[in-house]
Amino acid sequence: MRLLAFPALDEVAHVARLAAFADEVVRVGHADRAVLLDGGSRDGTARRAVEHGLEVVDGPALAGRSLAGKGDAVAHLLRATDADEVVLLDADVQGLSADSVQRLAAALDDRVVLVKGVCRRLDPATGTVRSGRVGELVARPALELLGSALAGLRDPLSGQVAVRTAAVRDLDLHPGYGLELSMLLGVEERHGADAVAEVELEPIAHRHKDVDELSVVAREVLAVALHAAARRGAPLPTATGPERP
Repeated sequence: MRLLAFPALDEVAHVARLAAFADEVVRVGHADRAVLLDGGSRDGTARRAVEHGLEVVDGPALAGRSLAGKGDAVAHLLRATDADEVVLLDADVQGLSADSVQRLAAALDDRVVLVKGVCRRLDPATGTVRSGRVGELVARPALELLGSALAGLRDPLSGQVAVRTAAVRDLDLHPGYGLELSMLLGVEERHGADAVAEVELEPIAHRHKDVDELSVVAREVLAVALHAAARRGAPLPTATGPERP
C-alpha cells in the first residue's frame, strides 16, 4: 500500500489545495490513501482539512505528547503506518502535479529505499528558479566534509520524498528541520549510498523564509552534520584555498 502524507503545522491557507491534490492523486491511482499529518496546528488546519474531506492524522496523538517538530511527526507516522511506501510532500509547496507522486514512488525498488525529488525553487518576486539556500550553503558542504557519497545530490534537503517504510522506520531521525539530512545519512550508513535516488520534479514555490528563520533551519541541519561527524570520526577539514588577509 502507498500512503501520501502532507506534514503540516499551521498551514490552513493551503488546506483546500491539498485536499484537491489528494483527491486527484488517489483518483488516478498514484496513492491508496492520502492524509494531512498535523503537527499540532493552532490555526484550524486540522479542522479545515476535515471540512474539505482530507483525512487527518493527529501527530501529537500518535506520539502521546506535544511534538518537537516535523521530524518528530514523520518519525511517529513511519512507525505507526502499515503502508509499504510513504510519499511525503511539504504542505506549503505549490507547483507539483499529481504525477510527481508517481515519479517519486516509481523510483523505489529492491535496492533504492529513499527517493528525493529535485525541486528548483521559483522566486515569486523575480520569477527566477534557484536551489534551496540551506541545502547549497550548509547541507552540501557538510556532506562533502563528511566524505559522503551523497554530496553530489542536487537537492539534498528536498522535503519531497518517497521511502520504503520498513527500511527507514527505525532510523534515528532528527525531530526538527534536520529530518531530511538525518534520513539521508541514516540510509547511507545502513543501506549504502546507492539506496538513495533522485528524480526531477517541477519547479516549486513556497513561502520565502527570511534570514532569521533560515538560521534556525541551518543550525539544526548543522547539528545533524556535527553529530554524524562525531559518530564517523571525520577528520578536521583542511583549508580549500588561499586565505584572504
